[in-house]
Amino acid sequence: MEEKFKLEIERVTNGFIVQGISATDLPYKEIVEEKEECKEGNLEELRSIQTLFYKITNYFGVYNNKHNKYRLEIKVTDQKGNEIDDIGELNE
Repeated sequence: MEEKFKLEIERVTNGFIVQGISATDLPYKEIVEEKEECKEGNLEELRSIQTLFYKITNYFGVYNNKHNKYRLEIKVTDQKGNEIDDIGELNE
């Protein structure tokens, strides 16, 4: 029998609630909290979406590893396309 996964994402005031049932019928629940809004725009909102993305990929068993030929990533960039690091500065 094929494994079935179910995942529901609910947007709440300060982030997301991610709930589901794993293939082993165990309940799964994660809270992705959006930190206080950044003075410089939507950085914290994008960070919470980035965290949500990684929680979803982990839930479905999609992992990046150094031996894989390809990787799946979501990056936060400035308007010029420069990647922004975890503390909101250019990643050089």
